Amino acid sequence: MPTQYALETIITAIAPRIDPALISRDNLNTILTIAHFLPLWRCTGFECRLGTPEPHADFGVHLTREDWIASESVVVANAKAVNAASCDVWWRLHRLAEVWADTKSLVSQAVPAMSLEFDVHRLPVPLAAPSIFFSIHPGPCGPETSASNKAVDTCSKVARELLEVLAVNVSDDVQNKLEDCFKALLPKVPFLQFGIWLARPADTLRICAPGIPLLEIKPALNKLRWQGPTDAYETRWCDLLQFRDKGSLHLDVGKGVSAKLGIEVPFDDDSAYMNKNDPESTRFFDYLVEKNLCLPEKRDAVLSWVGGFRLSSNSPASSTKVEPIFLRRVSHVKMVYEPDQAPMAKVYLSIGRVPDQI
Repeated sequence: MPTQYALETIITAIAPRIDPALISRDNLNTILTIAHFLPLWRCTGFECRLGTPEPHADFGVHLTREDWIASESVVVANAKAVNAASCDVWWRLHRLAEVWADTKSLVSQAVPAMSLEFDVHRLPVPLAAPSIFFSIHPGPCGPETSASNKAVDTCSKVARELLEVLAVNVSDDVQNKLEDCFKALLPKVPFLQFGIWLARPADTLRICAPGIPLLEIKPALNKLRWQGPTDAYETRWCDLLQFRDKGSLHLDVGKGVSAKLGIEVPFDDDSAYMNKNDPESTRFFDYLVEKNLCLPEKRDAVLSWVGGFRLSSNSPASSTKVEPIFLRRVSHVKMVYEPDQAPMAKVYLSIGRVPDQI
């Protein structure tokens, strides 16, 4: 739900709960600089690598269409003033708001929200251009042919329009491979996410399929003539079935589908009940430690992150009213598989407001 509480205020409030094993002070200072220019938000969070000792983290913010339309002029103006190197990208985001505000546009009708992701630990200066991930809801999906065909057509049109608005040029081969992905994945999931790296060369795009059954991953990859190993890293990721039967599949798409593979293990609401003294709560993270995918101190830091809070009475955003509750949760853990490299695990820590009780 929307919140009137400034993002910078919220991150300042939870800073003491961020274990330095997960996020360095330098990264946190950069995150606060970015948060200062993003007044409206629904959910925010941090991406932390679990298997390496460096406390590197990236930062993301989830916004609805209404949030971005309401605040983008101020955001873009302030961002451009601070970060001239990414001025062009922020101007393209300004163009996006104009199209998104047009209720007759397909983008407006099919894209309810987006996430901005900042590669904080790689930034030479604060507030560089973000990556952007759109949630595309194309209408009825599933194995029924006519519904799926219509959904594929809608997704293809939305992707083309987004690329055009954001001045991202890709070849017809890439467009065709995107459509192949929509055909392979939409019969298996209710919606897709479409990612564009605005500050990088536009030869690769990201497709995410949330909620796909893990056993459907290999058939989908085979259908896409995926460039990875024939076993689809099956001997590695099938371990995940002991924890979840569904996840989110991440594919990097160019003229072909990259051999790199990402699979998310979701937690979100379930993480609110995590207890570091409960073996069932720690089971997945213990597995990661056992497989050398997570350092023990980072496992402990993640389990200590979870909890609820209210803003203190001396906060500038507080009032005489009862303050809302915010939750620190574990959104998901993403496993990344790539040829000739050890698997990598990254945790996504989230902060969101609990809806008011009626």
